[in-house]
Amino acid sequence: MITTRALALTWFGLLLFIQPSWAATPQGKVTGGVRYTLPSWFKQSLLDFREDVAEARDHGRDLMVFMHLDECPYCAKVVQENFLGGENTDYFQQRFDVVAVNIQGNLEVTWVDGNTYSERDLRKQMGVFATPTIVFLNQQGKQVLTLPGYRNPQALRMAADYIHEKQYQNVNFATYLASRKRPEVYQFRDHPQFEFATYLKGTGKPLMVLFEDKYCGECAQFHETTLNHPEIIEALKPFLAVRLDAESKSTLVTPDGRRTTPADWVRELGLTYRPALVLFDGDRQLYRADGRLYHQHLLEALTYVSGGHDKDYPSLSAYKRDFRQKRLQAGKDVDFSE
Repeated sequence: MITTRALALTWFGLLLFIQPSWAATPQGKVTGGVRYTLPSWFKQSLLDFREDVAEARDHGRDLMVFMHLDECPYCAKVVQENFLGGENTDYFQQRFDVVAVNIQGNLEVTWVDGNTYSERDLRKQMGVFATPTIVFLNQQGKQVLTLPGYRNPQALRMAADYIHEKQYQNVNFATYLASRKRPEVYQFRDHPQFEFATYLKGTGKPLMVLFEDKYCGECAQFHETTLNHPEIIEALKPFLAVRLDAESKSTLVTPDGRRTTPADWVRELGLTYRPALVLFDGDRQLYRADGRLYHQHLLEALTYVSGGHDKDYPSLSAYKRDFRQKRLQAGKDVDFSE
């Protein structure tokens, strides 16, 4: 005879056995972060940038603000290639005072204008959206150049030369770069999602514009590891994806209907590194990347724009947090590696 208790236990066991598959889905993992240590020669600052500028000036130096994030793989790469080793290390030590600011930190910062912020609020005030972001201040405390995202050693050295030689007094950074002799290292590559288009107004779909040039030391790797990632190929399907030669003088029409050339447009956009990409919804620019970009960050940007999520979230950062949480709950990894 089956007792009521035994029957209840039997049904409980069946429920455990037939529970829906989502209930057993293991949580995804966050991977790809890189631990790194800032160089001991970075300035041990009290984060009063009025004092830091004055001390740098007294020693005939300029000031570099290294805005970074814990376990940021791009930050780790810049630190290793430029500040802990490589040809640039001695150059920076001799000519710059470098002060680090953690964009998620809570230390109090007094900026050059005398206003006080936490580290994370300074990031918001300065509109920093990528890590690392390197901000150069001249000896009068004026912000003369900002580099968002990864720069390879050659590119970062050119930026440092621009500051040290005080060329910002004469030309903008894009013009300065064009005047510098650079090796031709890249031949343009095709991609299954690329389309040829020069009239970019009213495309009827979200638009991705990728700028490359023959000097791009990162473009081949960007194609191999990021653009050809299966999730990126899928995420690009809703887009009109256009690749432009950043040196081209051919005519095109921008999303807001202006006639220009790729060379003039990329300078107008202020993009000084290749590859660079900009995402549009109609004539609204919703995202830009002017530095090395791995697939996780590009995936988040593409889905943000193609899904119209700028209407649902107060910022891209808020969307990214939600996107990552849902991905982890679905058992997928959030992988920040290349």
